[in-house]
Amino acid sequence: MKENKIFTTEQLENFVHEHIQQKIDNNELHLSLSRFDMKHPKAFKRSFQIYENALFEGLVNGIVMCGGKVEGIDT
Repeated sequence: MKENKIFTTEQLENFVHEHIQQKIDNNELHLSLSRFDMKHPKAFKRSFQIYENALFEGLVNGIVMCGGKVEGIDT
């Protein structure tokens, strides 16, 4: 019997952080954030938070779709 993998929100948050950091290190962040207003810090911060949340939600959805679970998130 195949055992379902259970992830923690901390693991997923760390993955999102590492993913974004790799984009920064490779000078690729602007490719993901091309629609964001880089000249206005408040607007950029809000857009960046939306981007982070979308990555996190995408991970959760992908995990659930593959039969996995995320601690603390009911689906």
